[in-house]
Amino acid sequence: MKEGGDVFCDVIDRSVLASLRELQDEGDPDIVAEVGGLFIKHSPDKVDAIILTTSHSVTITN
Repeated sequence: MKEGGDVFCDVIDRSVLASLRELQDEGDPDIVAEVGGLFIKHSPDKVDAIILTTSHSVTITN
């Protein structure tokens, strides 16, 4: 893992962020901030569901 700000570049494709920003109209809320907020809001539940499903699957197959 890299130190400092370099890690951000490995995880998030800045060209995708730029493309998203091109889609928004002037004066509208920041679309990247909205998408990021949705990710932060919903990802813990999604990760929990993945962990539960995989742990249940491992139990059944063993």
